[in-house]
Amino acid sequence: MNFKKFKQSINEYSIIGGFFFGFLRHLVWLLKSPEYRTLSMLTARYSHFPRFQKMSVKLLGKDFQVPDIASFLSTYQELFVNKIYEFKSDSDNPVILDFGANIGLSILYFKSLYPSSTIIAYEADPKIFQLLKENVGRLPGVTLYNKAVWNETTILSFSPDGADGGRISNGKGLIEVEAVNITDVLNDTQADFIKMDIEGAEIDVIPSCKGRLGSTKHFFCEYHSMVNESQRLDLILSTFRDEGFRIHIQTISPSHKPFMNRNIESGFDMQLNIFGWKD
Repeated sequence: MNFKKFKQSINEYSIIGGFFFGFLRHLVWLLKSPEYRTLSMLTARYSHFPRFQKMSVKLLGKDFQVPDIASFLSTYQELFVNKIYEFKSDSDNPVILDFGANIGLSILYFKSLYPSSTIIAYEADPKIFQLLKENVGRLPGVTLYNKAVWNETTILSFSPDGADGGRISNGKGLIEVEAVNITDVLNDTQADFIKMDIEGAEIDVIPSCKGRLGSTKHFFCEYHSMVNESQRLDLILSTFRDEGFRIHIQTISPSHKPFMNRNIESGFDMQLNIFGWKD
């Protein structure tokens, strides 16, 4: 056991220690991070609004269209404060494939890193896609497609949720969406960075990427484990391994006592951020 870390946690989880360290962390972040200051202002201004209500927020000096304030604030924190997509490229204009672009926060972040980057983005939900176009459709070097990515070119049933959790589904309230074969996309585009957040479809899509990721140096994937369905995480990990990626995994919304109580969100009993890179 790391005794120093344990002692620190005791101090932080005491009533006084928790308040002091929490306030101190908040103050430090406010001083050193303009993105954290922006998040704090956005939270103060908009967090009281109800969920799943379309609204316009002020972001980076412009109006940004948001379908759900809670998912917007959470995504902004992940991308701009925690910077989970930050990467180093050998080029000033890397090619980025964004599968599951949602309303465009990921595109804004990539453009903040590499203003000259070429970004090709896919979003299946037609209503969310309209917001995506409004938010980032005029940015230079950005191409948007209102399509899902799949392991074949076809028409799929899609279940929107009004925010960032729409997915391929066989349930109720479905719409039909066009799907493009991932192999066709990768054959046409040599990407430096691939970001994939497609709400469970990654299990069927990533194995089809085998043999087509030679030029890809960074690959981010969000893995979703559906309740009562077979877990196939091994398919993603073996694909990453076979394509030469080193991986790192982060847990999203962990279940602290999974033998007793599993944290289930949007039908998923486990979600992971998987980072793959080539040294």
